This record gives sequence, C-alpha cells and structure tokens, in this order.
Amino acid sequence: MAEKATELTPFEHAEQVYEFLVQHYSDGEDADIRAAAKMLLVVLDRMKQHGGPGWTQLFEEYLNIARYDHEKFDRMIQAQRSVKDPGAQYEM
Repeated sequence: MAEKATELTPFEHAEQVYEFLVQHYSDGEDADIRAAAKMLLVVLDRMKQHGGPGWTQLFEEYLNIARYDHEKFDRMIQAQRSVKDPGAQYEM
C-alpha cells in the first residue's frame, strides 16, 4: 500500500478493515460475505445507537440506492474514496 494511513479517507480505512476481516475468514467458505456481514452488523448497531428515531429510514434510503440506482451508488462509493475531508458532503 503506497498511501500512509493518515492520508486515507474514512471510507478507505473501512475498506482496510474489510480486507483484514476477509483475511481472518480466509480459511472458511464465503470469506467476503462473512466479512461484509460482520461489518454490516457493526454498522446497524451504530446506526441504531446513534442515528436517532429516523435511523431505519436512512438505512432504507442507502439500501434502495444500492438496490435500484446502481449508477448513483457507484458515484457515492467513488466520492467516498476520493474525498480526503471527512466533513465533505455528497448529494444523496
């Protein structure tokens, strides 16, 4: 990896955690799915704890974008990889 950890976006840090989990589960079946499921459990827990009463609506919005608007989802992912300012926003 050429970039220093401090130069990574928060999204890129999350991708590193995902890769770590894939390696951790590499001896079993479906390591990618198991790693993604583990991260999703953490995300759901944090959204439930800190997202307020509308956390499920926000989750559904993201899920629907991923499910039905593939181009927008790809743009969101690319924006998260390239934005170095964690406070920067993208249009949802």
